Amino acid sequence: IHLLLKSDKRQQLAKIYLDILSPLCEKFGMFNEKEILDDLCFNIVFPENYRSLSIKLDKYKEKSRNLIKKITRNLEYLLLHEKYSFIVKGRYKSLYSIYRKLNKKSENDIFKLRDIFAFRIILKSRSSKQCFEVLDLLHDQFEPIVDGFKDYISIPKVNGYQSLHTALNKVISGLDLPIEVQIRTQVMDDFAEKGMAAHFLYAETKKSKLVSE
Repeated sequence: IHLLLKSDKRQQLAKIYLDILSPLCEKFGMFNEKEILDDLCFNIVFPENYRSLSIKLDKYKEKSRNLIKKITRNLEYLLLHEKYSFIVKGRYKSLYSIYRKLNKKSENDIFKLRDIFAFRIILKSRSSKQCFEVLDLLHDQFEPIVDGFKDYISIPKVNGYQSLHTALNKVISGLDLPIEVQIRTQVMDDFAEKGMAAHFLYAETKKSKLVSE
């Protein structure tokens, strides 16, 4: 796409990617590839929207950098106190993902979206039961948002993706800031990040029951 000199041809290919290949990447669990290509093609197909949103996100990052550190520390402290073995990651959603959310909600203000950044708790245990224990712990400690819970462990997505998703408020005491938290095992995270490669690796070593026909 980037080596093509004619902008109309570049735009045509980039739009085909966003409309057809991006959803296919998601079906196959190729989330890293999807995110990189989504933002590259977003910049080609909608350059003005890309620049405008990029500037807004940079401002948001400046304001929220310390918040991410504080939220991460609060989550880590809670899990360490309960003696779980885990990793906590905080990250911003991709530009194209934020753009789609704004369009879906007919919203222009990036600061009104509740899940611009998401947190992921990756448990070292292979037990999915522990994911539900951590979910209960978070819901007891913080303020869960009713429509923010999704159970992709009991009912995985069609591509095999498994994780618990929840939305929480007041993870920082006194601060009204809803956030999204994903809870999963290391096996589930490898599959989510690396797609089919991880799927077949675990299937061959008999370490996972995520084997589909």
